[in-house]
Amino acid sequence: AMGGHFVSLKGWQVYRDIGESLGVMSTILPLVGELRAESIRPRHWSALARVCNVMAVDPTGDSFALDDLLRLDLDKHKDEIEEIVETASKELKIERKLTEIGRVWEAMHLEYVAHRDTDVFVPRPSEELV
Repeated sequence: AMGGHFVSLKGWQVYRDIGESLGVMSTILPLVGELRAESIRPRHWSALARVCNVMAVDPTGDSFALDDLLRLDLDKHKDEIEEIVETASKELKIERKLTEIGRVWEAMHLEYVAHRDTDVFVPRPSEELV
């Protein structure tokens, strides 16, 4: 007998509105989680602002809250936001690799020797270099 009552609920506007809100939130909340990644830099927030057609998004502001992100209609820009997050992640990997390469080269001592019988000096291959 109870099952018949739920069928009539589905016709109510409030039921449809709640269903729609849940659908939107199930898209937005994962995006919000992705935007919390350590790879997201100010340039990525600027890209998000452009995608969402707002002047700026400043997550470092004292008054910044989840509601600020909800007002951006992230669900309407899901693909672009996921692309920004993916780009940020790839950039962080590159940044870390460049830092590592910089550390290696900073610590490396190169010895220069004359090239054959010329006045041109070239680095002598060392065990570190190879």
